[in-house]
Amino acid sequence: INKVRQNLFQINGVEKKPLALPEADGPAVSRQEKVYVPVDEHPEYNFVGRILGPRGMTAKQLEQETGCKIMVRGRGSMRDKKK
Repeated sequence: INKVRQNLFQINGVEKKPLALPEADGPAVSRQEKVYVPVDEHPEYNFVGRILGPRGMTAKQLEQETGCKIMVRGRGSMRDKKK
C-alpha cells in the first residue's frame, strides 16, 4: 500500500507539491435533501430500525462517514409507548 501511495504522490521521482486552493468566496451553502422511504409499499420491513440501528449507532456512523446530519421523522420514528 505504501508503494502505491508513494507512486501516486510522485511523478518521475519528483514529489508533487500539494494543491493550493483559493479562499472561499461568499457565504457558506447548506444543502438539504429529503428522502422518502416506501413504508406503504413494504410494511413488513423496519426501515427506521435499520437506519437508526442499535442505540442509534448506525445513524451516528453514517453521519460521521458522510458529514451529513440524519433525521428520521414521521410515522414509525418514535417509540411505541404500548411496548
